[in-house]
Amino acid sequence: MYVKITALTGQKQEFLRGGNNGRFVVSVKEKPEQNMANRKILEIIASYFKVPVSKVKIVSGHHKPSKIFDIVDK
Repeated sequence: MYVKITALTGQKQEFLRGGNNGRFVVSVKEKPEQNMANRKILEIIASYFKVPVSKVKIVSGHHKPSKIFDIVDK
């Protein structure tokens, strides 16, 4: 299942909002340096969908705020 994410990095609060039309907004405290923000977003998405982090992959948007993730259910 593909999930579209808009990432807000370097924020004071961490949250996951949305789900409307398959688009989520994720806010993380980490800065977009050395892949730290992407790793935290992976953890938040895995927790939300109740799957292991290893089942969530970034498909596109590694260096952009707009990202697409693939979540493997099985």
